[in-house]
Amino acid sequence: MPSGRRSKLGVHNTVIATLQSIYSTARSTFHFASTTTEVEIQRGVRQGDTLSPKLFTACLQGVFDRLEWSARGIRVDGRLLSHLMFADDIAILSHDFDELREMIEELAQESKKVRLRVNATKTKWMTNCATDEKQYVEVQGVQIEKVDRFIYLGQLLTFPRDHGLEIGRRIRAGHAKFNTYKTFLTSHAVPMKLKRWLFHQCILPAMLYGCETWATTEAAEMRLAVAQRRFERHMVSTRLIDGRSNTWLRGTTRVKDVVECARRRKWNWTSKVSRMTADRWPKQLVEWRPFNYTRPRGRPRRRWRDELRTYGGGETWIRTAARPEEWQLHVEDYIRKN
Repeated sequence: MPSGRRSKLGVHNTVIATLQSIYSTARSTFHFASTTTEVEIQRGVRQGDTLSPKLFTACLQGVFDRLEWSARGIRVDGRLLSHLMFADDIAILSHDFDELREMIEELAQESKKVRLRVNATKTKWMTNCATDEKQYVEVQGVQIEKVDRFIYLGQLLTFPRDHGLEIGRRIRAGHAKFNTYKTFLTSHAVPMKLKRWLFHQCILPAMLYGCETWATTEAAEMRLAVAQRRFERHMVSTRLIDGRSNTWLRGTTRVKDVVECARRRKWNWTSKVSRMTADRWPKQLVEWRPFNYTRPRGRPRRRWRDELRTYGGGETWIRTAARPEEWQLHVEDYIRKN
């Protein structure tokens, strides 16, 4: 490990100087027959470079470290959550509309200082309450579009949250992935064990991406099951009018049940979150109960924790989930009963 002073992010200055030297003096050498030509590289770090994601993350973290947002954001169990970051996908959160505009403008200004630019065409804003039609958000003079749904980190966000829409997207993603390998999956010459392996590796993950966050209903689970049976019929080259039972179909393909996989993933993720430290945001959001909040009148929407509370030990389910062996018994009991 190099000795010497460190930067604010804990990186040795020697390492920083080495990286600067690499990119400032780097050259490519081309050999053709007996001729050799050197070309100076002037593009900097390009996408796909092994150092690119680390350098970009370090640069972006430096931008956020200079922002004074400690007293801004939405209040969650006594703490303020102002933003979420994953690579260059950033979500800024605020209770106040004017504060949100100020935060976006401050981020754009600080990013500009390190030659980063906010892409206004890909930036959207949305709200979970009624707003004045005249309200708008700008980034460096460009007005941002207001939307009622947005895809963030591969999942569809809506207000109010409708997991049925997201499950529909996952089913379509499964269809798209199945069609990619349709020739292989429907071929009579390919053994079923190879089709099954490909189904588990490609189609099932496409259908279940983000299922740990779903508040599923019986109707939603039925949609997943129907879609999977459609795939299985294509794999064994049979049709509905042939009268083959679902039991025969599953016995032939022997693929994992998509509904059972979705349930296991959610319950296993719950166990993982319950064992996180108290300062982690996933743990705090799961345990958070908004002060002075009552559910609206009418038939209540299904909540993410409803089935966990019903089958996971009542109101103490979060503590039960922190004990993996005991929690696994609840998982098996829930899947067996449903």
